[in-house]
Amino acid sequence: MIKHKAENEMADHYINLLRIKTQNREQKVISLSGGNQQKVVFGKWLETHPSLLILDEPTRGVDVAPR
Repeated sequence: MIKHKAENEMADHYINLLRIKTQNREQKVISLSGGNQQKVVFGKWLETHPSLLILDEPTRGVDVAPR
């Protein structure tokens, strides 16, 4: 059984934590920018609570805008 309330809380948590730019949690990932799509994937990895997470060139192929 899917626990929708817990699923929504988790989505909201990672949207805020990773500053994912989305209209709302129901927006399809494919419609997000490349960087925000990567943040969604990263959030999924974080939700597994890994002891160690090794990232090899995590921003490769992503346009990084200067601030």
